[in-house]
Amino acid sequence: MSSPSIGTAPTRADRTAATALAAFFIAGCGVLAVIVAAGAGNCSAPFAIPGFCQSSPGLAIAAAIAALPLIILLLVRRSLAAFLALYIVLVPIDDALLVGSGLTITKMVGIAVALAAIGRLIKRRAQIRLPLAVFGWIAVVGLMALSVLWAVDPSSSTGELVTICSALALMLILVAVPMDRAELRAIIAATIVSGAVVGIVALVLARHEVSTIQGQVGRLYLTFGSATLDPNRFGAALLLPVAMTVGALGQAAGWRRIGLFALLGLTFTAIYLSASRGTLLALIAMAIVGILTSRYRVALGALLASSVGLLLVVPSEISKRLFLEGTAANGAGRLDIWRVAVEIFRGHWLLGTGAGTFIPAYNRAFFLAYEPQFAGWNRDPHSLLLSTATELGMVGIAIMAVALVLQYRTVRLVGADDSYRWLRTVFRAAFIGLLVAALFVDVLTTKFAWLLFTEMLIFSRVAVESASPTRAESLGVT
Repeated sequence: MSSPSIGTAPTRADRTAATALAAFFIAGCGVLAVIVAAGAGNCSAPFAIPGFCQSSPGLAIAAAIAALPLIILLLVRRSLAAFLALYIVLVPIDDALLVGSGLTITKMVGIAVALAAIGRLIKRRAQIRLPLAVFGWIAVVGLMALSVLWAVDPSSSTGELVTICSALALMLILVAVPMDRAELRAIIAATIVSGAVVGIVALVLARHEVSTIQGQVGRLYLTFGSATLDPNRFGAALLLPVAMTVGALGQAAGWRRIGLFALLGLTFTAIYLSASRGTLLALIAMAIVGILTSRYRVALGALLASSVGLLLVVPSEISKRLFLEGTAANGAGRLDIWRVAVEIFRGHWLLGTGAGTFIPAYNRAFFLAYEPQFAGWNRDPHSLLLSTATELGMVGIAIMAVALVLQYRTVRLVGADDSYRWLRTVFRAAFIGLLVAALFVDVLTTKFAWLLFTEMLIFSRVAVESASPTRAESLGVT
């Protein structure tokens, strides 16, 4: 009997067996990930695994297990796509992935992304072409670094500067590196999946993580060891996944569309459980942007109006928080915080108090403002506008405005190729939604805000590279 040669092509039975084995492996990883996530931070949960349930990285381990099949598949030939996809999936739950002081699983994956991207830049010796928006952000971060010289508390600036500088550095690297269509599709898919992942985690942990704090009753605060996910932050982190999923729905058909609807439902579940009023307003703004670009403006506008009306009338945690009196009606004390911020701005209107110094500046100016209710000490600004105004002054507001305008104008570069034209509306809606959310949450120190900026710039680079040099120069790309 002759033995089969090494180069023999696999038979149909071989391919069927390999597919079944891969499906079994993927399903096993998914089940194990749900079990680990259910027990993360809650050893009384069914099937809780000893050790994982008492450690804060439990959720990170669950996410890594769920992503293991994708990582194995992509690492064979596409290390950058694998690490970048994992990074995108982890970003919405970044605050819960602490493994040490100032170190998260997401940051470690981000470092791997940067190394993979740098390796490709060196290997291909690619020509670096950067949109003007990049230089706008460099100016913002440069001013923040200089503000340490006049900061009221320089030690408070260090942590924020490290976070923002690392996010900017990763954005610069990813915008500079050339990417193919498979990697662009991986970015889109990972962005969509990231929202569904948060939805699954929210559903699994909702029973024992619902807040009982007055004014916050019924809201989902995901706690993992010493780390807690702020509902407003993880609600805002889901704006890009919502926009991307809705945009992809318009391009899909059949089973793909059904699958996207299911993923969108999971994402909306997490947003509903967060009961974030700022996120709700951001979603309405995003819907308006999408409606204005549609041929069915009247019908979709009527649908949006009726949906908002039902949301206000039908009892739910969000409708309760919209009509609550006292602290909750006062934006969870935000108006009292903002009154103090006005006093800070009056004393430091030109250059501000220095990046990352809002809390010490707030404590110093607390008694200068009228406070109908005691909002407490050491409060965050809860607004990008006020944090910029108080920490960087009028100069910072001007530079930030220029950077945001340049970032928004980047959208016009996206979609020179018809296959990605739909991303124009996606990024416009997500960007406007982020700005609305930024009125209630300071998003500049969050990875999800910089991820949105980065994805906009990545796809704009692809569009510019497909255009002629003259066209690229006219679009403001160097």
